[in-house]
Amino acid sequence: MNLTYVLMALIAGISFLGFWMPGLKAAGCFSPYETMHHGKWWQLFTHGFFHADFMHLAFNLWVFYLMGVPVESYLNMVQGNLGGFSFFSLFLGGLLFSSVWALISKSNRPNYRELGASGAVSSILFAFILIQPNQKLYFIFLPGIGIPAFVFGIGYLLYSVWMARRNSDGVAHDAHFTGGLFGIAYMLLVQPRLGLYFIDLLAYYLGL
Repeated sequence: MNLTYVLMALIAGISFLGFWMPGLKAAGCFSPYETMHHGKWWQLFTHGFFHADFMHLAFNLWVFYLMGVPVESYLNMVQGNLGGFSFFSLFLGGLLFSSVWALISKSNRPNYRELGASGAVSSILFAFILIQPNQKLYFIFLPGIGIPAFVFGIGYLLYSVWMARRNSDGVAHDAHFTGGLFGIAYMLLVQPRLGLYFIDLLAYYLGL
């Protein structure tokens, strides 16, 4: 069975439980303060399976579906029987690594909370960008206009840094950034030649 679908089902199922049981969702949220001061380390894992509302959940699942299926297929192709384990490691590593900055910088803020699979999804997104950097991505607000995946990726990382510095909308943009970095590092470890191809493609677009 495709692991992407299994993870999507788990995320959706647990998120809906959280919608119906707010206490469960509150316990599963990531609180850097509680993690550091009260030893609630499980929150580093559980927060990725809860979401603030249906739209938050739907957006993460949609991106996960679009990017997860080709990334999992690629890992199965290059790693054989280890592909499924590798894909799960990418997901789980992105989830954990995306929380590191908040754990360091916000551990003395008792009221700060994070939830959602966005960090893990970002790792999958940027794994896809390395695998298919020239693939055109289309967006509702730009009908009919495709943006090369690597252009979107660079822009998204810069946007995440800018929004994290502004800290004005309650979104954990730092988790998006660090999750994306993990996805890049993981895929370069699995297949270093992806980095060489990306550099060649960037040089081509820059006319170098």
